[in-house]
Amino acid sequence: MIIKNLKKYFTFEVQVLDDKNVRRRFRASNYQSTTRVKPFICTMPMRLDDGWNQIQFNLSDFTRRAYGTNYIETLRVQVLGPLPDGAPEGTGGCFVTGLCPM
Repeated sequence: MIIKNLKKYFTFEVQVLDDKNVRRRFRASNYQSTTRVKPFICTMPMRLDDGWNQIQFNLSDFTRRAYGTNYIETLRVQVLGPLPDGAPEGTGGCFVTGLCPM
């Protein structure tokens, strides 16, 4: 994912299915300072450099390390952040086309 640092709070979340048939979420945000692993969600800090940033991580590795299970598939990607100028109302902060649930 390629993200521009707007110097505002930003979060993205990926929901995956593991080999125990459990839906788990990974949430990265630039306002969190520590990593927390709970049964269904893993939250982690993310540092963005000035300008454009390429974000990538290995979901298979994260699933195995956080939960001790095997990654099967990605179910949803959700991006939440400040609304850009001219964005339609009611988008809930989600402004990446094709990634947001409607």
